[in-house]
Amino acid sequence: MSKIRKIFRKNVMRKITEMQLKIDQVPISDIEIDLHSRDKIPQLLLGLQAIDSNRKLRDDVFEF
Repeated sequence: MSKIRKIFRKNVMRKITEMQLKIDQVPISDIEIDLHSRDKIPQLLLGLQAIDSNRKLRDDVFEF
């Protein structure tokens, strides 16, 4: 691990998401995405949903 990463890892705390949802929250995996949009945003959102639904992948992505 590089020296810079060690410094940041020591001084920065990250809280990615709460595992326990609040009463009014909807799980990311339950959000319906409009696939008929001509934008690229739905593809990005589907990718983020896939990352969020796979705990190991999510941990790997957000590891610093």
